[in-house]
Amino acid sequence: MFRSLKPKVLALTLGAVVATSGATMLLTRRELMRGILDAEVAAARSVLDLLELHLRERYGDMRRDSQASLELRKERLRIVVSFGLAVLEEHHRLAESGRLSTAAAQASALRTIQSYRFANGDYLFVYDGAGVALANADTSLLGRNLLDYRDEKGHTVVRDLMDASRQPDGGYTDYVWRRVGESTAVPKIGYAMRYQPWGWMVGSGLYLDDIEREEKRRLAELLDQLRGTLSGTRIGKTGYLFLFDGSRRMLIHPTLAGRELSGLNDPGTGRPLVGELMEAARRPDRSLDYLWDRPDDPARFRYAKRSHVRYFKPLDWYVASSFYLDELSLPARALATRLALLVGLLVLASLAAAYLVIDRVTTPLARLTETSDGLVASGFSLPPDVEAELAALPAAHRDEVGRLAASFLSLSRTLRTYVAKLEEHGRTLERRVAERTGELSHKNSELEEALARLERTREQLVFQEKMASLGSLTAGIAHEIKNPLNFVVNFAVLSRRLLGGVREDLRSAVESLPDDARERVSEDLGDLDANLARIHEHGLRADAIVRGMLMHSRGKAGQRQRVDLNALVKEHTELAFHGLKAQDASFSVSVETHLDPSVGMLEVVPQELGRVFLNLVGNACYAAREKARRLGAGFAPGVVVSTQRDGGAVEVRVRDNGDGIPTAVRGQMFTPFFTTKPPGQGTGLGLSMSYEIVKQHGGDLLVESREGEFAELVMRLPG
Repeated sequence: MFRSLKPKVLALTLGAVVATSGATMLLTRRELMRGILDAEVAAARSVLDLLELHLRERYGDMRRDSQASLELRKERLRIVVSFGLAVLEEHHRLAESGRLSTAAAQASALRTIQSYRFANGDYLFVYDGAGVALANADTSLLGRNLLDYRDEKGHTVVRDLMDASRQPDGGYTDYVWRRVGESTAVPKIGYAMRYQPWGWMVGSGLYLDDIEREEKRRLAELLDQLRGTLSGTRIGKTGYLFLFDGSRRMLIHPTLAGRELSGLNDPGTGRPLVGELMEAARRPDRSLDYLWDRPDDPARFRYAKRSHVRYFKPLDWYVASSFYLDELSLPARALATRLALLVGLLVLASLAAAYLVIDRVTTPLARLTETSDGLVASGFSLPPDVEAELAALPAAHRDEVGRLAASFLSLSRTLRTYVAKLEEHGRTLERRVAERTGELSHKNSELEEALARLERTREQLVFQEKMASLGSLTAGIAHEIKNPLNFVVNFAVLSRRLLGGVREDLRSAVESLPDDARERVSEDLGDLDANLARIHEHGLRADAIVRGMLMHSRGKAGQRQRVDLNALVKEHTELAFHGLKAQDASFSVSVETHLDPSVGMLEVVPQELGRVFLNLVGNACYAAREKARRLGAGFAPGVVVSTQRDGGAVEVRVRDNGDGIPTAVRGQMFTPFFTTKPPGQGTGLGLSMSYEIVKQHGGDLLVESREGEFAELVMRLPG
């Protein structure tokens, strides 16, 4: 709609000023009125809080005075009862001295106490241990058993007094009792002590109705004072404070004082208004809002009113405030009107100033815009008159507009040179990038091929070195074992032959021996022959193992054979166990085998797989033994070797209950020369060679472990 910058800026400025002013007015007016209303409501609540505090202070003074009066009377009772005890004690001494008999002393003491009176006609009384009245101002009670007598409130008066008298210093109890000659019972406090020599209770009591009368008098004075205070207090224009009690009787109110409020209902809810006020008192932080009429508009209940209520429990009083909400918002409305006028004047002044500034800025900018539109088409060269006009702008406008004009002129002079240079640099850069990209691609391909060859060569060298080292070691051990093993086998054969000859030579001599001797000689010769047979059998077995080691060391162990995998596992498990036992006589690890018969025959290189089994079982035994050394006799080290068929594959599992394999080293377990054993106890080649052998058989070697509990190596072979 606007094609020039000036009307756009003016329209935008006008809209921004009007929108900002309007929003500010709306938000400010709302918050202002809310703030003032909240402040007035808080002030009304504070007035009610102060009134409640004053009421509590006055009531506290009344209660303290009453309590002080009661304590004074209690002390008077103690003195009177002490006098009664002194009378009994004096007469008891007369009886003890023999001057009076016990009955005469008791009768004299009771006459003295019966006749005694003190302030307001109060008296002493005496009861025996069974609750029979021995002395009392009311002579109608004398001789009667009053132990279970109850007053109007259900108290067993005499029983309670006797219980209190058993305390070391006597005790007090409250009850209601009639004055002598009167029919109305009034509150009374009694004090009693026990006279142990005769088993009697001596006590006295004071009537408390005068204390109650004094409290009622002071309460009436407090009510009169509150009436004067509340009638002179106003909240807003017509708001006021009022007071009613728990029986729903209005005590203080501008128009309803002395009325019963039960019939006064809330026009909005239809419920008794006094009930709603009592409910509001249970939540001092809340208020009661309702509709009511005005003094100048009676019987039209449409004006919003609010009450705050406080409940004073000791007197069963409700102190409340009542005010019209619109009266509290009158100051806020007047202030908001004045604020709106002020904002309107500020808007008009801002618009006038904005127009002058915008006109001064946009006029030279419009000229610069026209010139820049044709700058590209003219090859960044300006006509002389246009250049002279732009050159005059910095002097006329010593601000950003003038600096923009000077910069525009300088820019137009240098752009032509920079554009030509940029085009030349762009062409050169593209050519160099293409050349370098080709060179880098060629070098990258060569590096990848070299890296692949290097990795394959390293793997071959490591495996060949491992095989060469193991072959040399195996050949040396096998040659050393071969000669003594041949002697063992050959001499076992010769010994059996010699034993046969000895048996023939001794036959006649043996037959001449007694039956038991002949039987022992025959058994011994048989056992000797059986032992030589076992030596020959196991010598041949060891010879087969040595021949296998020699064949492997000479490079002849690469041929696959069909073998019983369970037998191969069992043989090398036992070989590993006995080898560790031979190295350490204290070696004690439980080795169990669980072999699945369905595994059957497998085509493998038995010598190589045997080395794998030796290595896995040896490592498992080492881990279990090391944990046993650390934990002591309470830990039982164990290794379990098991086989099972799993579909088209066969699994061999070697599990130990050692410390497990830490997660951090699992990725390096099959790396050559990596070991967790102490220096001198491991070369780091065992697991790496085992891994290579299993891979050459088309299988896989996996690890399952839980740190601190177990480690299990799983060898899977195609079956």
